[in-house]
Amino acid sequence: MNKKLLVVLISVFLIVMLLTMTSCIGSTLVEKNVKSRLKDEGYTVKNITNCAITDGWNEPDENGNQVAHIGTMLYGTLNPITDDEGNVTYEHEIWIIYAQDKDSAAWVEKNGKAKAKETGKTLYRHEKIIIYGDLESVRIARGY
Repeated sequence: MNKKLLVVLISVFLIVMLLTMTSCIGSTLVEKNVKSRLKDEGYTVKNITNCAITDGWNEPDENGNQVAHIGTMLYGTLNPITDDEGNVTYEHEIWIIYAQDKDSAAWVEKNGKAKAKETGKTLYRHEKIIIYGDLESVRIARGY
């Protein structure tokens, strides 16, 4: 076989493998897969409409435009802890936000980074998906 043809075939193969692996990362973060993975670990998962890192997302900016466009938001909890006064907190909490565009994801990521500095939580972003929570919960949601 011709050396040039062999080099071209190997290059095409490597590019296809790279694209396949990149798409696998995105497919593991599909809402159905994330919910399933969290539920398999014992989490209670529900849809929400707002959270600390998305506060103000549907309010207009100074030009009258919506600040961010957000689709589904998920909230997962594990191991509730009740104090003496009856207040419930959770050992593990996670929020998964599916933004509708990259600008909205960037807006949520910016808010999440600021909140993460205050709370010590972890923030992970993949394209238009933002995951915010404790390290163990983020690891489970990401599928690692």
